[in-house]
Amino acid sequence: MRLLSDRIFGATSYGVVHPLFSRRVFDVCIVDEATQMTQPLILRCLLNAKTFILVGDPHQLPPVIKSHQAKALGGDESLFCQLAKQNKHAELKIQYRMNQRINDLVNAFSYHGKLLWGCVRPSIYFDTSLIQYEWETRIFSSSLENSVIFLDTGNSYEKNIELHENKMFSEYIRSSKNDNIYSSKSYLNLVETALVVHIVSKLIRNKIDLQDIGVIATYRSQADCIKNIMKSCHQYRELEVNTVDQFQGRDKEVIIYSCTKTKRLNSSSDCKTKSNEILDDHRRVTVAITRAKNKLIIIGDSRSIVENAPFQLLFNSLSEEIIEISDKFYDVHWNQLLEELPINKKKAKNE
Repeated sequence: MRLLSDRIFGATSYGVVHPLFSRRVFDVCIVDEATQMTQPLILRCLLNAKTFILVGDPHQLPPVIKSHQAKALGGDESLFCQLAKQNKHAELKIQYRMNQRINDLVNAFSYHGKLLWGCVRPSIYFDTSLIQYEWETRIFSSSLENSVIFLDTGNSYEKNIELHENKMFSEYIRSSKNDNIYSSKSYLNLVETALVVHIVSKLIRNKIDLQDIGVIATYRSQADCIKNIMKSCHQYRELEVNTVDQFQGRDKEVIIYSCTKTKRLNSSSDCKTKSNEILDDHRRVTVAITRAKNKLIIIGDSRSIVENAPFQLLFNSLSEEIIEISDKFYDVHWNQLLEELPINKKKAKNE
């Protein structure tokens, strides 16, 4: 049998529990994304190896543990992080994914200037003749300086309600008890959804391959809404849309990150909820902003998200990259933008 004779094997962490693996002793076991694995799971991978090498990033997401009691007892601490605390690790400081501008942002946000830029990548080239609005100018700029953009929607609570009530997106929303659109803690933001869909359609018109674009959302409800819209339009069906957790270990030339949270003007800060717990996770934001190779577009209501410490730090690192689309200077015409969305063009064609 090949399992007994071949020298190199690849398997998932769950695949190695197959009884056939117990019949082999390996010289070395290399485990990738080791910081995401629980200790019981990773120990099963290492049982049949003389030596092991764990590869991971302690600045990124830990194992997913739903039980608060298990977390309190250290259930979400990986073996990788335990060994790193004992200085039994080596740092690989050169990264070959992100361009220099994105690398600078990530360094300021998480890596304390230690991460080195080791790649020379061609820039993404955009056709400036396709730019319709002033706020699009820097988003669809080919210059390295515009590799990172924070698209600040301003307070989008009222517009979010308006878009919900006109039912333009209703068929794409998966109902959930958590999706109270009128709540300041809503997990769904249709303003950001509309902007994401608009930007993706423009990227496609700029001849950016769909396989090179990724959309990340903080919440599953937001990701599902965007995904359902894209699937309804044949030319966008293959677009990858997912939560931050599901994007760890992946990368794309262009990443659009929908932060989602918004709230009423003059409303008080939220209490500690699942929403805030997710937004307060520095590692989750680190994962989101390290998926892009050449273009990172972050969409959010700065006034709401800066109440969470990671986003306050991120916002402070992006002072030169902020586009306030609520500002009249940036020429935001919502009615025209909404009419041009692929879903509305599709409806008009069917009618």
